[in-house]
Amino acid sequence: MIFFLQLLLCLFIPWSTIWFTKRFAVAGWLSPIVLCYVIGILIGNLGFPVNEELANTITEVTILLAIPMLLLSTDIVAWLKHARSTILSFALCLVAVLIISVLAAFVFQNYVETPAQVAGMLVGVYTGGTPNMASIQLALDAPKETFVVLNVCDLFVSGLYLIFLTSIAQRVFLRFLPAFKSSHQEEIGASQTPSHLESTTWLSLPEKERILFFLSPLGITILIVALSLGVVFLLKGAIDLALLILLLTTFSIIASLVPRIRELKGAYPFGQYLLLIFSVAIGMLADATKLWESSPSLLLFTVVVVIGSILLHLLLAYLFKIDADTVIITSTAAIFGPLFVGQIADVLQNRSLIFSGMVTGLVGYAVGNYLGLFVAWLSSLLL
Repeated sequence: MIFFLQLLLCLFIPWSTIWFTKRFAVAGWLSPIVLCYVIGILIGNLGFPVNEELANTITEVTILLAIPMLLLSTDIVAWLKHARSTILSFALCLVAVLIISVLAAFVFQNYVETPAQVAGMLVGVYTGGTPNMASIQLALDAPKETFVVLNVCDLFVSGLYLIFLTSIAQRVFLRFLPAFKSSHQEEIGASQTPSHLESTTWLSLPEKERILFFLSPLGITILIVALSLGVVFLLKGAIDLALLILLLTTFSIIASLVPRIRELKGAYPFGQYLLLIFSVAIGMLADATKLWESSPSLLLFTVVVVIGSILLHLLLAYLFKIDADTVIITSTAAIFGPLFVGQIADVLQNRSLIFSGMVTGLVGYAVGNYLGLFVAWLSSLLL
């Protein structure tokens, strides 16, 4: 009974958090993923007899399925065709995160137990998003408590940055950077939004399409996972999680080049729901005492990476003469992901950057695993 109850909690808590955040305006500042983490932590620390083997299995299965689901929607070709300044700014943002994360690992090597792993996970979340951090944690076999603490630290630090972005960021950045000048290529974003990010629900579809809404992306994802596992066993003879994550990422990007696969509307929301299930399960595994003991140093590590990366990105943008709006949008895409781009574009009163900004966020999902694992390897080598 406990086994099935825990499984049901992991499956249905995400649905309830989505309903709650949409139903109550007071929860507007909370995202479903935050609530899933919090509920999972509460369940795991308030006496519920958590089956750790089941929770571990759920975290591993959901993240391995979520990676292809989220990446299938990436339109890299369209991104490369438009907004050269956006691509340059995002590339500079990635460079800034890489440099600062490696430096932070060196500075905090005596204060954090696994500085290389922490640096790799932070690179994953600040070039891509939470799915990348989770993938890198799995590939590096980093402590699950560290992953949960980093998520809490990220929510706190990035939350403060979001307040800055929605208030005075544009005025501050315009003191150092040129103003945005629209072009014909940028205007495509004023009216186009990637179809996979549109609000699509199961019930809104015709009856014949409802099954395909879930089964099509799930079938493709299972094929990608099976292919990746086959290649790993062929090359290694056993499970190598780091190689598996890289292959999943690579094969998913290749599949996204096929228009019919990329335009499947069920892939992205399905991937997001799997990520919420993952959040509940990994929250159950978090030991509150360890969270409390390790938070200060990891919080400071996160602060250094976020603030240092933003400042270095700003300096590089100044040297390359990139406009303020583009810098803000690409920073948003890297740190918060594609779903926040529209909100920040509205604040900037510049909707012409929405298309390239959203696709930039999806490209971040695609490169985040590579960059995070590279930084973890490089940091461990240097330390």
